[in-house]
Amino acid sequence: IWFYPVDEPWGDKRAKYLRRARLIKRVPGAKVFVTHQFGKLLKDKAMQEVTDVLCASDPLEAYLLEHDDDDVAKKLADIGVNNWWIYYNHTRYTPKMEGKWARIAYGLLVWYLRGQGHMPWVYSQRTPDTNYWNPRSGPRGTSCSHVFPLTDEQGRAIGIVPTVRCLGVRKAVDDLRYLATLKHAIDRE
Repeated sequence: IWFYPVDEPWGDKRAKYLRRARLIKRVPGAKVFVTHQFGKLLKDKAMQEVTDVLCASDPLEAYLLEHDDDDVAKKLADIGVNNWWIYYNHTRYTPKMEGKWARIAYGLLVWYLRGQGHMPWVYSQRTPDTNYWNPRSGPRGTSCSHVFPLTDEQGRAIGIVPTVRCLGVRKAVDDLRYLATLKHAIDRE
């Protein structure tokens, strides 16, 4: 069972998060995930002790630009976090990059940092400047959604429509499979 005790627990919310997370961790098999600033989590031992999955809210990829991949992977492993999700809602401001960024975030970043998984972050906000049917237009792109409802004339949901982001995630899964196959072949040599 996965729990998200407090959203973005910095400042005054940190103590509440720690209290709740410690209670949750008493439950056998319970996991805690957190949205936190990666650089700050590295310095916060108390948060590390109760966190299983990191959502890097100050983009992990921005941290990677300033640090070596192996160093970041080691730091994640050292604090016991080998699963993460990337809070890449900033890509909605660059809608032409959504599919490409999803492919990188769900594929290559997971591979480079030797992660065991990546939990997708999805948020849908309905604003006048979001164009749901053309994710590459509008200043806010797809508003961080992976799919949208397909409706009939009466407004009833009859299916789903994948976004460019969703298609990027699909490509990322394929990339990970290709990389794993290549590594397996090299290891056998």
